[in-house]
Amino acid sequence: MTSIDLEFSEDFLDLGTATSAFAIQVEGPDGKFYNSGCVSLDGARITTAAALGESGEYTVVWQVVSSDGHPTSDSFAFTYDKPQDVTAATGVANGVTCESATPAVTPDAETKGDETAVTLIVSGIIAVLIVVGIVVFLLVRRSKRTATTTEN
Repeated sequence: MTSIDLEFSEDFLDLGTATSAFAIQVEGPDGKFYNSGCVSLDGARITTAAALGESGEYTVVWQVVSSDGHPTSDSFAFTYDKPQDVTAATGVANGVTCESATPAVTPDAETKGDETAVTLIVSGIIAVLIVVGIVVFLLVRRSKRTATTTEN
């Protein structure tokens, strides 16, 4: 089992125990996904487990929400050389979320359609948009209040 750990310069937005707005996806050279789907957050660090497949170039795509409410995402690639004594995981055809994660990290995983994954991704996007909307509303309100106070 491999761990993908990403560390940032500032803490993430505190959403309590909800992590659906945060994600790390690990895509293999075969186009399948090899991450657990579950992420853990600790200050400015996000981590997920992955069981990698055959040797080749893998791409990590990540998304986080900074402490000021801005979603940020990017990707990077790395090359994996599978040791001979390690069994390659088979991955899954669709990106995984925490609830659909078990198949991605087991060597004998089978691909299954998972409507829960889509629901959780959409829920995460909605949660991020709500948080961003609230932050924008509060900033505009504060700006108007400051402008009104300055005029008086």
